Amino acid sequence: ENGVTNIADGAFYDCSALTDVSVADSVISIGDDAFCGCKSLTSVAIPENVSNLGTAAFAYCENLSVVVIPEGVKNIVDNVFFNCAALTTVTIPDSVTSISKAAFAGCQALKDVYYDGSEEMWNKIAMQEDTFSDQVTIHFAIFGFILGDVDNNGKLEAADARLALRAAVKLETLTEAQTQAADADKDGEITSSDARLILR
Repeated sequence: ENGVTNIADGAFYDCSALTDVSVADSVISIGDDAFCGCKSLTSVAIPENVSNLGTAAFAYCENLSVVVIPEGVKNIVDNVFFNCAALTTVTIPDSVTSISKAAFAGCQALKDVYYDGSEEMWNKIAMQEDTFSDQVTIHFAIFGFILGDVDNNGKLEAADARLALRAAVKLETLTEAQTQAADADKDGEITSSDARLILR
């Protein structure tokens, strides 16, 4: 609930039946192994105030498929998403300055990394050359959009979810930048799922 600022180390360790988590906006830190072994977890909305993701925080979350790391996180540490076998897409903010080689180890399905900064900024992040496999494509924020900010006003609001839903049912035509921002799950199309994710 709101008011909680920290999810402690191992708080939900091995809660294998846990399928969905809503983390309060007041949370600023998710501890080591906090959700490790939550094999049924398919999605998690990490609030924008979170600046610390602990070691192996989401390791062995074998059904987690999409991850948006919030702005403010500086270090993506060892094993944070270790062996998330279904993880296909990750969005990394331009606040990140280092990525551990083992951060995404065992994520064989990972194909797309969306980085909120430029290629030049990406090249300044401290990481080893083989942190990501050759199958991973790095996408840069060519249009300067914030994922989920469909109206491009610099804030994530319910209005963005409404706009994404209108686009999903063909009641609204979006610009290229808006389309990129509305595709919250990064599957290449705008659907009601994107609107729900933005609203969360």
